[in-house]
Amino acid sequence: MDKKRGFKHIQVNDRSFAMQLMLQLYKKRGYSHETLFTGAAVLDRYLALTGPQNFASNQTTNLALTCLLIGAKLEQPKHPNFMNMINALEDLNGDKCRKEDLVELEEKILRLLGFDFNFNGPKQFLDRYLRVLGFDNNAKVNQMALQILTLSLVDEKLLNYRASQIAASAVILAVNIFMVQKELKEGKSDSAADSFFAANRVNKPSMRKASDKRILNTNIWNNFQVSSQTGFTIEMLKPCLYDLSKFIEEYLEPNKLKYFDIEAIKALQDC
Repeated sequence: MDKKRGFKHIQVNDRSFAMQLMLQLYKKRGYSHETLFTGAAVLDRYLALTGPQNFASNQTTNLALTCLLIGAKLEQPKHPNFMNMINALEDLNGDKCRKEDLVELEEKILRLLGFDFNFNGPKQFLDRYLRVLGFDNNAKVNQMALQILTLSLVDEKLLNYRASQIAASAVILAVNIFMVQKELKEGKSDSAADSFFAANRVNKPSMRKASDKRILNTNIWNNFQVSSQTGFTIEMLKPCLYDLSKFIEEYLEPNKLKYFDIEAIKALQDC
């Protein structure tokens, strides 16, 4: 509570609430991933510029709705409607808000950001990285990467990383999850010569632990061709990859990373 100004400013848990609310509303309204990611980026940029200490916690819901509406105006083919969003909120959880409050907040956001929304979201990076790795036509990998990327919006720790780093980490995890599920269905062990994970047993024996969990195959990224095309080495992605993995391990149900030794990520090195 700010005693001098008499209001409680927005906290980390308020941001998480805002992102979860945006996730629920984007699904309810049938919006695209691009709309969600743009709305989330607008929210974080606005709070960074205005200062979280200057934004009241009790306005978090209005902020979430307004930013998602801005995202919809930028990304959706059909122009969004304030009242449709307000009604969707009431249908979702019974909360109510006033159109004039959203309009006023939208004006503040637009002015503070200088009407500049020329920034790349994580979806653009994700699509590019899937093409670089040759998984752009794999619907399951694409869907898994988007699911990871979407869920990552809730984790405030990931604000320390660029959207491109989060997208790259999501792609690495999605490919590994897809391949481990594929090999488990085939009854293939990672000790098999043709296993997607076989190289890790040979190249990273010191990382192998008694739990016998698989080591993430980062060779798909940890090579000159991919690093030069993306601008990221595995060392540059390692902290983000670890934080994203720990978050996904805890919050994505069912836990699709249960077959992997997440702590081994800390020992990754450039090729």
